[in-house]
Amino acid sequence: MNFETEKYEYLLHTWGGFYNEEHKAKHGLEPGYFWFSTADERQKFFDNLKEVEKKYDAHHLVFSFEEGKHVRYRTIARMKLVYNGKEYPYEYDFGFGYPVESARYMWEDGNYSCDCNKSLFLSRIYKDVPKLNCGDTIETRDFIIIQDRTSCAQDSGLQTTHNTAST
Repeated sequence: MNFETEKYEYLLHTWGGFYNEEHKAKHGLEPGYFWFSTADERQKFFDNLKEVEKKYDAHHLVFSFEEGKHVRYRTIARMKLVYNGKEYPYEYDFGFGYPVESARYMWEDGNYSCDCNKSLFLSRIYKDVPKLNCGDTIETRDFIIIQDRTSCAQDSGLQTTHNTAST
């Protein structure tokens, strides 16, 4: 994908216990994706969140920083997972600004490459797929990673949510 025409931006993605019901009742903030024009703007916003976390003892604020011309694009892995000879189409949305090489690693060699995780993901959608132990019996076919801007929030500071399924 060519990002030459895109603006270089700074992304802050937040989630975690900081936003549970108890803490949210105190501070009223929502998790999400936040875009900024400068690293300083992002840092000021983040520093404010850390102050709120400290003030209300609202642990734990989980976050990631990304920057570049790709941060308004969602990184999505699309594939067919094959179990017992049957193909199951599957898509995993890593969210905005997630590095393509990291997404590829997760499915090819990382945590999501194992049957225990593949079967967990599939069993949430397909009732005929059981949860399996660790192994490598589920085959991955037609694997591609796309970066999609069609579902992107356009304004800096606008929040969005994504698939937060984790193992």
